[in-house]
Amino acid sequence: MRKQDLSAPELRALGAVLLLAPVMRLYPARTAALAGQAAWLSPLLALPVLLVYGWLLRYLLAGRLPGEDAPALLRRALGERAGGAAAFVIGLFFLFYAAFTLRSGAQRFITTIFPQAKPTPFVLSMGALAALAAAGPIRALGRCGKVILPLLLLALGFVLLAALPSVRVDNLLPLRPRDALSALRGTSPSIDAVALVLFVSLFLSMPEEPGRFAAGAGWIALLCLQLSLLGIALVGNFGAELTASLQRPFFYLVRNLVFFQDVERVEALVVALWVFPDFLLVSCSLFACARCLSAVLKRPERPLAALGGAAAALLGCFLGRSAGSYTALSERIVPLVGMSLALLLPLCLLLGRWRKKI
Repeated sequence: MRKQDLSAPELRALGAVLLLAPVMRLYPARTAALAGQAAWLSPLLALPVLLVYGWLLRYLLAGRLPGEDAPALLRRALGERAGGAAAFVIGLFFLFYAAFTLRSGAQRFITTIFPQAKPTPFVLSMGALAALAAAGPIRALGRCGKVILPLLLLALGFVLLAALPSVRVDNLLPLRPRDALSALRGTSPSIDAVALVLFVSLFLSMPEEPGRFAAGAGWIALLCLQLSLLGIALVGNFGAELTASLQRPFFYLVRNLVFFQDVERVEALVVALWVFPDFLLVSCSLFACARCLSAVLKRPERPLAALGGAAAALLGCFLGRSAGSYTALSERIVPLVGMSLALLLPLCLLLGRWRKKI
């Protein structure tokens, strides 16, 4: 493993933090709209698909050379031109995804705390910080992920425990046979969120991890269990119809909770904590973008990361300026493009295996 690379535990910790950004945007409301009362079951039904995806990536990456990163492996699998083109397209997606994450984070602040604010100050300030972080070593982002993950899990667990007494069982059960199809339909947001984190992680670091797939499989299973518990808390409190209609149901849940009988309205603290997943997701997207474009343009990664941060911040100021365009980006365009590229990568590597290049 190269010195600047993350270890496998660091990468898993960072991935768990990254997941908390798209999950709070995409998973609760979208899954409730698709699965209804069975929304809490959908992440568990998504688990087999995600395990197959994770195992396939691990199997295909086993053929990499020492010190070889994902863009170099793509070029070896497809050839210099086709592999370079694939890396370039993926790099542009990471740039776009960083811009969208900046806009999404600003939208969360506007809808939960500052309803009269404009997104531009949030986008520009976060974009500048993320550009500085992306231009540094990936180990710094990994350590940040390991430090912040316990705090985020503590806050999430505390909220879920506080919400448990007000869960209404009739919002969750009984499930009828026809609900199985609805639950399967609702797996798409969970698959999209977790697969995208796996996809981004491949372009951050590729640690040498001997042994079986058990550690990675356990990590994926825990992520799906976490999503299921979140679904139980939200649908159990609000019902599927109301959960589907809320833009940020988790933060509305926090707003409605009362802690220790007298501490109310702690959503500002929880929303502030979710700045860290946004910051790390934008930084990691910019780092991955710079790694992909550097391999194609033959330029150093750090200046490209800084330039990418400036471009993402500028683009983020213009994305989703109306409610309709933001909804289209959040629920359709970004998930569709992200999932398409997440599936394209193993197809490219399978082609490289068929060509006996990897």
